[in-house]
Amino acid sequence: MIGYIRNKPLPARRYLALLVLPWCVMLLLAVAVLWPYLARFRTTVEALQDVQLPGVLEAQRTRTNLNMLRKQLAIIYLAEAPLERRRARLHAQALLAGMEHDPSPVAGIVLDLGPRVRQLYDVCMEADRILSRLHRHEMEMMLALNSLERATGRQLADEVIFSHTGRDGVRHGQKAFDEMRRLLAPVDEICAGAGESRDICDLFGQRKLALAGAWREKLAADAQARALWQALEDELQRLVSVISSRELQRSLEEAESLSEATDYIVWSIFLFTLGLLAFLLVLLLLLRRDLLRPLVRIAGNLSRLRDGMQPEPIPAVHITELQEVVDIVPDIGGYLGSLKERSCRLEEEKDAYSRMSLMDSLTGIPNRRALDMRLADLAELRQTVSLIMLDVDLFKIYNDTLGHQEGDACLHRVAQAMRDGLRGGDREIFRYGGEEFAVVLDGVPPEHALHVAERLRQAVEQLGIPHPGSPAGRVTISLGVAAVGELTPEILPRLLETADSALYSAKEHGRNRVHLAGEIVKKSACLAAGDRL
Repeated sequence: MIGYIRNKPLPARRYLALLVLPWCVMLLLAVAVLWPYLARFRTTVEALQDVQLPGVLEAQRTRTNLNMLRKQLAIIYLAEAPLERRRARLHAQALLAGMEHDPSPVAGIVLDLGPRVRQLYDVCMEADRILSRLHRHEMEMMLALNSLERATGRQLADEVIFSHTGRDGVRHGQKAFDEMRRLLAPVDEICAGAGESRDICDLFGQRKLALAGAWREKLAADAQARALWQALEDELQRLVSVISSRELQRSLEEAESLSEATDYIVWSIFLFTLGLLAFLLVLLLLLRRDLLRPLVRIAGNLSRLRDGMQPEPIPAVHITELQEVVDIVPDIGGYLGSLKERSCRLEEEKDAYSRMSLMDSLTGIPNRRALDMRLADLAELRQTVSLIMLDVDLFKIYNDTLGHQEGDACLHRVAQAMRDGLRGGDREIFRYGGEEFAVVLDGVPPEHALHVAERLRQAVEQLGIPHPGSPAGRVTISLGVAAVGELTPEILPRLLETADSALYSAKEHGRNRVHLAGEIVKKSACLAAGDRL
C-alpha cells in the first residue's frame, strides 16, 4: 500500500480509504477474537448479579442480625435495670424470629437459641432478685453493727455493703465476699467475750449467716449467667465466622473465573494496542509525507507572498487536490499584490472620509458630530467639564447686508481667532451650527472657564471686522458658560441646555458679553484673569 501511494497520485477520497481500510480490518479481527471472552465475562457478571450478589447481601444481613443478637445478649447479661433487660430480650426474640424464616444455613441453629436466650434472661432476673435480698441483708447487718457499737462503745466497722449491681465476673464477687469476712472478723472476736451484749451478738451472728448465704447464692447465680452468656457468645461468633468463610469461598471462585477472562481480554487488548500503535505510526509517517509537509510548504509560500517575496518550488504532491493548490500558489501572488494595493487605497480613503466627517469644511474646525463624540467620551470618564456656547452677534444682518461670501469669510476668521485663543490640549472648539460654536474645557472649573470665555470674546472683538448692522460697529460674540463637577450620560443633555440658556441670557442683556448659568459676568470682571490664562 505504501509503495502504491508513493508512486501514483490519488484523489483524496481514495487516499483516505486506503489509510482507513487496514484499521477496519484490525478492528474486525479484534472483535472476532474478543467476542467469546466478552460473552463469558458478561455471563459471569450476570451470575454475580442474579445469584451471588443476593447471596452476599443475604449473608451480610444475617451477619448483621447475628451481631445485633450478640449485642442484645450482652445487654441482657450486663443490664442493671429490669426494664432495659426486658427490652433487650424482646429485641433478641424478634431477631431470632426473623432469622428462623431466612434461607440462610443458620436457620436451623437459630431454632435452638431461643430456649437458651430465655434461660439466660431467667437466670439474670433471678440474680437480680438475689441481689435485692443481699442488699436487704446488708442493711440488717448495718443495723446490728450499729446496735453493737452503742452497746460496747466501740466503732466496729465503717462499711459492710460490698454487693454490686453489675456482673463483671465471679472472681470480683468472691473478692468482695472475702473482704467483707475480713472486716467482720474483729466483730466476731468481740462477741466471743461479750457478756451483757450477748443478745445483740446473737442477732449479729444470725445476720452474718443470712448475709453469707445471700452472697453464696449471688455468686452462684452470676457464675451460671456468665456461663450461659459465654456459651451463646461463642456460638454466635462461630456462626458469623462460618457465614463469612462460606461467602468468601464463593466470592473467590467467581473472582478466579473473572480473573481468567479478564487476563485474556487484557492480553488481547495489549496485543491489539501494539498493532494499532504500529499502524498509527505508519499512518502518521504517510500523513506527514503526503499531507503535512506539503501543507507546511504551501503555508510558507503563502507567507512569502504576503511579505512580497517569490514562492519556492514545491516537489510533486501525492494527493491530487493538494497538487492543484500547489499549482495555483504562483497565481495567488499577483492577486495578493493587487489586492494589497487596493486595500491600502481603500484604507487611506476611509481615513480621509472619517476625518472629513468630523470636520467643518467652512471653518476648518471640528463639527457637531465631533462635539457629540467628545462629550460622550468625557461622560463615560466622569470628568469635570466646562462648556462654552457662543454665537456671532447679529450675524444674519451681517450676512444679508454683505452677502454670503463675506459671511462665510467672517465665520472662518472668527473660528480661527478663537482656536488660536485656546491654550492646552484639553480645550477644543467646535462649530455647533450656523454662526454658533461650542468650546469644551476638560478639567476646568467654572471660574477659569469664565476667563477663557472672556479671552475668546476679546480675540474676536480685536479682529475689528466691520459690521454695518452692529451697535459696536464691528463683529462681536456672546458667550454662555455652564460647568459640571462630574459629567455623566444622564447629565449631558442638561449641560447643553444650561449652556445654551446662558448664551441666550447674554444676548438678552446686550450681547458682546459672557454669562455663567444665571449670572451676568461683565467684561471688566474677567480682563485681568483672562490675560493670565
